[in-house]
Amino acid sequence: MPMSFPVAAALAPGVMFVARLRKGLAPLVAASSTPYRDAVMTDAPAAYFRLDEAAGNFVNTIVPAETGVASGTVTRSVATLTQDVGDKAITLSGSGNVDVSTTAYKYSSSFSYEAIVRITPGSLTSGNNLAVISKAAGGAYLRIKGTGTGTGVLNWLRSNIADLGSSSVTVSENTTYHVVVTVSAAGVPTFYVNGVAAGTGTTNTTFTESNNSLRIGQDNFSEYLQGTIDEVAIYNSTLSAARVLAHAQAAGLA
Repeated sequence: MPMSFPVAAALAPGVMFVARLRKGLAPLVAASSTPYRDAVMTDAPAAYFRLDEAAGNFVNTIVPAETGVASGTVTRSVATLTQDVGDKAITLSGSGNVDVSTTAYKYSSSFSYEAIVRITPGSLTSGNNLAVISKAAGGAYLRIKGTGTGTGVLNWLRSNIADLGSSSVTVSENTTYHVVVTVSAAGVPTFYVNGVAAGTGTTNTTFTESNNSLRIGQDNFSEYLQGTIDEVAIYNSTLSAARVLAHAQAAGLA
């Protein structure tokens, strides 16, 4: 009968080998030490920022070959919000952001925004909005809209032009969330929180494609993130519900 047992050997941190014994044959199977990164890369992101640089003002994308600039108050190399070995995140205190040149992302007829966030306690109040990802005036903008003391909802906008709806699920401070908004070819946005669908918003197909930078943690109109952010990705496709769930599971959040 097949048996599974850990192999006592010098292994790379975060990598586990399991041997299966069957009639003298013992193949080794390696579990990935970066399950979240693997899940994201499977879906061919148009832009992917791990935000794990240890120091400096520059932020590199996994894809494409772009460099963003971190400015304001940005704390580097904080604990990751995923299960990936060796990964790090950044914390923004309400005045910092990452600014990326326009070539990193152009809209397609369907697309998706994705990030992992944890809001700093004391940051969410009614009417206080926290930026996650923005493509500036007229562009697609994902933020967390404060609805009360310590609570909020995902909020999708055509920046500075129209509010396109909010998630049906509330998020709280000091809790880690995998957040996604997908937009279909028909312009319908769908919210996901920790892998679970959380409502839809208003149909919109008129996002402005401008020469403005993509911003992480800030909109062009003085809204900033107060919290930790990790693993920002943008896709030129509508992620399926199954793939959103797979990403959340890979992060250990579903």
